[in-house]
Amino acid sequence: MMLAQGRTFQHCADEMQLSINTIGGYVKKIYAKLDVHAKEELLDVIDKQMETILQEQR
Repeated sequence: MMLAQGRTFQHCADEMQLSINTIGGYVKKIYAKLDVHAKEELLDVIDKQMETILQEQR
């Protein structure tokens, strides 16, 4: 969620008390599962999911 809010890997690492390499590894796995290759693509996937959720609530 932090990445979707525009946070840097370093910020995430500091907040979660993990190394920046660990954060990078997690992000790589998330990107692979979602089949995205850049932060903009990740944000697009999140936006689409949020739209779907909001439509289902109506």
